[in-house]
Amino acid sequence: MDLSNSHNPTWSDQNTDAVWRWGEVISGQRVVGASLAVLSGTQWLDEWQSLSMARNLGVATMSPVQKLQWHRDEAARSRADENWQAVVSHLDRVLEAEPQDIASRYAGGFATYSLKNYNAAMADLEQCRGDANFGAESRHYYAHCQISLHQYAESIDELTQLLEESPANAHFLYLRAICFEQVDNPAAAIRDIDRSYQIPPQASASSIRSAALRIRNLTIAATKQHAWDAGLQGANCLLRVLNSIAETERTNTDHFNLACGWSLSVGATAGGTSPEIASKTAVLSENAVRELRLSISDPTTDRQRIIADSDLDDLHEFPAYQQLIAELAAGQMPAVD
Repeated sequence: MDLSNSHNPTWSDQNTDAVWRWGEVISGQRVVGASLAVLSGTQWLDEWQSLSMARNLGVATMSPVQKLQWHRDEAARSRADENWQAVVSHLDRVLEAEPQDIASRYAGGFATYSLKNYNAAMADLEQCRGDANFGAESRHYYAHCQISLHQYAESIDELTQLLEESPANAHFLYLRAICFEQVDNPAAAIRDIDRSYQIPPQASASSIRSAALRIRNLTIAATKQHAWDAGLQGANCLLRVLNSIAETERTNTDHFNLACGWSLSVGATAGGTSPEIASKTAVLSENAVRELRLSISDPTTDRQRIIADSDLDDLHEFPAYQQLIAELAAGQMPAVD
């Protein structure tokens, strides 16, 4: 008797009586009055056979080919439910019989990855790398496993190969940027993030907001390394992605991050060798202060905490910023143009 599906019943098509009988089969007992009675062997077999017919669980009577197809079908159903352990259990049975089944190997590797068993997932995905149908996605999730295992240099190599084949893949670029960030190469990380956000389709506002902090931190890291060109690229990237959020949808935090972007642009421009630095930085600082005014226009905002943020240090010498500070010191509500 095969109970391989007993850990994962699905009752969407069954009534409460079937659920009740399933409980009797699993427990080997039946409610009689106010107590429990142990099922005899004949009673248990009758209940099991009844449920087997209703739920198609009679795998013991199937041919080997039917059994494998049943496991594949159950794995597909379990994947739709994101029951990854059940997926792995069913596909292990398939792969025991047909170890060269690449589709099942990939599906099992993905399920194992979803269970965060990264080394085991890599072993399965490695066997799918050269397949025409599953190779690219296998390498993609292989890189994800490497990142999860903190194998950043190896993941950079993997993603670089993928990008040679798919240079316009924004997701691969963003993943590689994360790896470059972890190996302290902010210039390369900024380059990849900047490229990723110039590839359609347009990212959602929530995605942009989650990326903004990463871009901001990378830009700060680049300027601390005096990588002025990378710092300016990062500041421009931060400004571009945040400006892609419709103005009517921008939050105070969006305006503050825009102010930081302009401020970081001031610092990167001043640190570089660009001509006409004075005129450029004055304009940039005015843009920063305009966004800062929008950011602190809400009376409930902690203005002093925002003004004290070190990302705004490059604004201190500019008249527009000094005027804003004077207004706050006088207890005035900052005017918004």
